[in-house]
Amino acid sequence: MHKIVTTLVDLAAVKVFAVGDPDQTVYDFTGAHPKYLDELANRADFRAIRLRFNYRSGGDLIVAGQAALAPEDGPRPYLPDPKRVDPGKVVFKQAKDHLKGHAAAALEAVQEAIAEGVPPHEIAVLYRGKDEVLPQLREAFDSADLPYSAEKASIYAKTPLVRWLQQAAGWAISLFKEREIRFSEVLRIYEGLLSEVGRAPDGLNLERRAALYATLRETDPDALLGQWLEKVDDDLGLRVALKASRRRSEDDLEDLTSLLKESQSGEYKDHRVQDFAEDGRVRGKVVVTTLHGSKGRQFDAVVIPGLVEGLMPQHTWNRSRRGWDEPPKAVLRETRRLFYVGFTRARHTVYLVYSSSYIRKGFQMNLGVSRFAREISDRINQGKS
Repeated sequence: MHKIVTTLVDLAAVKVFAVGDPDQTVYDFTGAHPKYLDELANRADFRAIRLRFNYRSGGDLIVAGQAALAPEDGPRPYLPDPKRVDPGKVVFKQAKDHLKGHAAAALEAVQEAIAEGVPPHEIAVLYRGKDEVLPQLREAFDSADLPYSAEKASIYAKTPLVRWLQQAAGWAISLFKEREIRFSEVLRIYEGLLSEVGRAPDGLNLERRAALYATLRETDPDALLGQWLEKVDDDLGLRVALKASRRRSEDDLEDLTSLLKESQSGEYKDHRVQDFAEDGRVRGKVVVTTLHGSKGRQFDAVVIPGLVEGLMPQHTWNRSRRGWDEPPKAVLRETRRLFYVGFTRARHTVYLVYSSSYIRKGFQMNLGVSRFAREISDRINQGKS
């Protein structure tokens, strides 16, 4: 993809507008590496506009979070919202030296946040890998009768049509105040979808625009998702258009049909329009998802368990010398970015659950507290001195 972009610029003089944050590039395994954004930003024929304000997190969280990034890259000039008074806070919670201990401490953090008035769906418990701490989290939360939603990156399919439906739902109930969704954007994507199925070669006519607007304006955030999807489908003729398409893949039709089925009598039958617009965040339930799955989202409080060296970052066993190897430099840098993404999902509070050792496959790993937790603690203490 990067080669295509640079070729279009160099040979066809195509104007390119690229948006991204190298510090939040966490999919190296797919080829998405921050070096590509940096390369574009450093080209003489590109103008780099660096955003300075973080409107999500409090000032103390912004400063502390940067400690997790590669120190050789230097400090970032990020600033909090000038109008914001609350600086945010970091709470360290020591766990017993096993993953059940981390789950118990995470549960305690969640209960503290709820006691302080944070709605459960505004609390996220973020973990690195499902095989590391998720089973223990499930067990702890189930034992405490704590309602939670254990996700992957998203519980809904991510075809263009489903993404558009989520965006349309978000506009209809005015959810995303910090990144407002304009009706013109909803309309533009809808027009593109219809164009691909051969229904709007010359743009949407006034009747279809009015139908879209009227349907979305009538949306009730508390309406059951299945009922809302059925109405949108009936009013706009989505499945009819997809079935008649010669160009659109069958994936959209299959995913829409599946979504309708699951929302009416399956896994999502209790989901409401607001849950759908918030990408599966169900009100009244704590969000339990991966650090990767948290990207692009925000919560009032974030809990990160598993902060023990060897697990975060992960060390590998060296059979020849019978010891644990440090992660390679490139892997460590990506893990730093991944932790940074999770840390900066919080608006107000981050709970860091740590221990100095843990048991892995029957072996006690005594590598100390995760360097990420130590670095953030050091940064906070520097600010106090």
